[in-house]
Amino acid sequence: MPSTHAWLKTIKDYIRLKRRQFRFKSLGIRKTVHYLKQYASVIDIAETAYDKVVMHPRLNESTPKTPFDPHYFYQDTWAFRRIHAQSPVQHIDIGSRIILVGILSCVVPVEFVDIRPLTADLPHLSNTAGDVLNLPYDDQSIDSLSCLHVTEHVGLGRYGDDLDILDGTRRACSELQRVLAPNGLLYFGLPCGQENTIEFNAHRVHTVDMILSYFPELELVELSGVTDDAQFIENIPQDILDQQYYGCGLFIFTRKTPVGVSSASQT
Repeated sequence: MPSTHAWLKTIKDYIRLKRRQFRFKSLGIRKTVHYLKQYASVIDIAETAYDKVVMHPRLNESTPKTPFDPHYFYQDTWAFRRIHAQSPVQHIDIGSRIILVGILSCVVPVEFVDIRPLTADLPHLSNTAGDVLNLPYDDQSIDSLSCLHVTEHVGLGRYGDDLDILDGTRRACSELQRVLAPNGLLYFGLPCGQENTIEFNAHRVHTVDMILSYFPELELVELSGVTDDAQFIENIPQDILDQQYYGCGLFIFTRKTPVGVSSASQT
C-alpha cells in the first residue's frame, strides 16, 4: 500500500503535469482555428481537379528549422559509423530503433531482437522474439552487440513489462554483459545526467558512474555523448556528461581475453 507521502506526491506531480499540458492545448486551439480557415479556403479550388478533399491535419510541422531528436539522431549515426567500421560477420541488436537496424543491414547482416517481434522483411535482416532480461544466446557468444536507448525503460511498465523499479536497468545490463564474447564490442546508449532519476513511466536517467558499475566484467573503450543543448561530443569528458540534466551517454564496452586464454576457449 503506498504511503501518504507517495499519494500526496502523486497528486502534486499530476497537477503540475496537467498545467503543462494545458499550455500546449491552448497553443493547439490556435493552430486548429488557423487550419480550419485554410481548409475552408482550398475546398472549392481543390474540388475542381481532385476527386475528393478530406481532412488530415498536421498542426506542428510548420517550423523555421527541421526538427530532430538529438539523442536518437546522433546516437544512430554514431552507432552506424562505429559498427560499419568494424565490419563484423554478424551484428546483433537488442531493441534499438528499427530505422537503424534496417539501414545497418545494408552493410552487415543484422539479427534484431525485441520483445515485440518485428515483421519487416529485408535482405540480411533477421528478426527474433526475445527479452533483454533473458536473451536467447549462450554466455560470451556475441562478438558485435548493440542496445541503444532501451534499458532505461526496462521495469517501468511502459511497454507492458512487469514493474521492476530499482533493478530493471541493472538486470538488462547484466544480461548484455553475460552474452558479450571476449574481444567483442557492445555499443550501448541511454540517458545520462547529474542524478539517478526515475521519470515514471517514461524512462530513467543514470549517472555515468552508475552505468559503469553495471558492467563490472567489461572495459570501457569509448564514451561519447549528447548534451542538453543538442551538441554531439565524441570522446566526451565524463565531467561534462555529468553536468547534464538529460544528456545521452554513448558507450562502447569490450570484454578482454585473460592473458594466456584464447577467445575460442572462452566461448
